[in-house]
Amino acid sequence: MTMTGTYNISGSCDGGDHGTFSANFVPDVESSQWSGSTASSNGTLTFTASLTEDSQGRLSGSMVFSGSPCFSQMTVSGKQAGSVVQLSDSQGLFAASGTTSNNALTVSGLYSVISGPCQEDGTFTMSRP
Repeated sequence: MTMTGTYNISGSCDGGDHGTFSANFVPDVESSQWSGSTASSNGTLTFTASLTEDSQGRLSGSMVFSGSPCFSQMTVSGKQAGSVVQLSDSQGLFAASGTTSNNALTVSGLYSVISGPCQEDGTFTMSRP
């Protein structure tokens, strides 16, 4: 959904400025049905995720990984700002940043396992119905 219109500013700050604007609605990423995969030089992993989002774009939830020798489940938090989604785990070992599709049914980007025996950088993608 797109909103367009015109604006006029009066007063001492930028008084007399006028023009047009356009804004696009950004859907949230709240869902308990995310599934995805990672890819790095160490191979691939699959995961599921459940995320909630508040009215300020703050995210919280959990991710469950299959095939990881280092972690099977983690609590995550982060934020959504426009089409950018950022997540990290509660222990500071995992961080991911990606962008959503226009309908927010997919998120893809980069992730890092910051320390430990599974330290790596790679790409991820996740989708929901």
